Amino acid sequence: MEALKWDYLAIPEVESGDVANVVVWMTSLNKRCKVVLPHATTADTEKVINFTTSNIKTSEGDYSTAEYTSRIAGLLAGTPMTISATFAPLKEVIGFDQLTKEQMDEAVGNGQLILYHDGEKAKIARGVNSFTTTTQDKGESFKKIKIVDAMHRIEDDIKKANTRDKVFLKSQIKILDEIEDIVLDVSV
Repeated sequence: MEALKWDYLAIPEVESGDVANVVVWMTSLNKRCKVVLPHATTADTEKVINFTTSNIKTSEGDYSTAEYTSRIAGLLAGTPMTISATFAPLKEVIGFDQLTKEQMDEAVGNGQLILYHDGEKAKIARGVNSFTTTTQDKGESFKKIKIVDAMHRIEDDIKKANTRDKVFLKSQIKILDEIEDIVLDVSV
């Protein structure tokens, strides 16, 4: 996996005892990639999406949190850059262990990607990753999946661009930095 280019990974058969090992492995990778893991309580990184909704029931069958990570990874990978995964509907979901408003706010604040039901359909509550400990270089924006995906895309484009394009792209990143309080690694 280290030598391949990929954006999102899911391991639906991961054992709960192995989740922490996957978090350590993902954190050590020098790649722009993400993994969706079930109940990744040790994660505090933009590379791990900590999916925690339990007992998911769909029109096709019932799924554990781990089993449903592949659906979440597919949804995130397929979400266009122009929209966020926040409120993305999961039309096949007909039930799951629901949380109160206070529990949902706490879960999202703790870097958990969860589902909620709006009265008509199941949706992703907020498009967040497991990153919760902000720093000078990594502010609140690093908690958002969409922002991290956009940063990764820009960084990849810079690495592919010629010198003239790099100057332009770096100027655009400076503007993005000021707007979103984001620091991008633009070294090539």
